[in-house]
Amino acid sequence: AASGATAFLLAYRGAPTAFDEWLALPIALETARPGTFPAGDLLVQGSIHGPFHLYKLASVFYTLGVNVDVAWYVLLALSLVAFFLAVWRLAGAMGLDHRERAILVMAIAATPIYRGTLNWSAQPMLSFITASVAVPIGLLAISYAIESRLTPALLLAALAFDVHPSLGICAGLVVISVVPWQAHLQAVRSAWLPAALVAAPNLAYLLTHRPAPSGAANDRLWEIFSIYGYHAFIRDHWRDGYPWVAL
Repeated sequence: AASGATAFLLAYRGAPTAFDEWLALPIALETARPGTFPAGDLLVQGSIHGPFHLYKLASVFYTLGVNVDVAWYVLLALSLVAFFLAVWRLAGAMGLDHRERAILVMAIAATPIYRGTLNWSAQPMLSFITASVAVPIGLLAISYAIESRLTPALLLAALAFDVHPSLGICAGLVVISVVPWQAHLQAVRSAWLPAALVAAPNLAYLLTHRPAPSGAANDRLWEIFSIYGYHAFIRDHWRDGYPWVAL
């Protein structure tokens, strides 16, 4: 089901969207070849010290002379398979049988057809970005939480935090809310401590790479964010004609 859904999605959608070309691959290229982008390039130079560890690891493609476009497309396909497998796993944890899980997977695969441009439903991802890795991990964390398996749930949430901090926090909050609080109290050493150790390196990185509170370059940050941060503002949703999203 996961492979079929991925094949359908890629065949219907064709080439991936350009999110990776705007941020992921430029960061990878700048990591491999410092100075490729000018210091005034806020999008790349302003993000190079962010928690985009996945993109920095991808710099090895440029270093080794690998065809980056092909490699990135393969990673996209693999991430889609992982996403659908995670959906299958989560649906099983929620009590769906095999037929219902297959219907769910194919319904999600078909969402680009009927969701239009509704960005709040932008799963599965149509480009390989950090969320492409973090979302399947987060879904698996929730699956374990539903089964009251706190240790793997927290470890996976912490791993998602290392890849994509905000999604990792979301997964962690779901785990905390799903698992009864008594289990949390009983698993401080067996679950919470290992999860804290997994999340600690990225937390330390975030605390030591905070952006400066002021500076000339930051004057344009709001402008840049409003350009690239699609639908980050309420006015964007209203202008595009679906304020009902708030419901």
